[in-house]
Amino acid sequence: MKPSAQGLKRIKDEVKTEFSNAGRPIEGIVRSLNPKLRGWTNYYRSSYHSRDAFSELGAHIYQT
Repeated sequence: MKPSAQGLKRIKDEVKTEFSNAGRPIEGIVRSLNPKLRGWTNYYRSSYHSRDAFSELGAHIYQT
């Protein structure tokens, strides 16, 4: 099962929203993002085709 473009956009928007909350300590951001990202990646991890989506999501998080 490959993540859809909408699904990838949705998780990217959630990451962007978490990082846009100015004034929050990085620990709080990481603590709130970890369960979301872990759940999303566990759902799609069984597919070989998810590799590209994971790379794209990782690059997005790094750039944010």
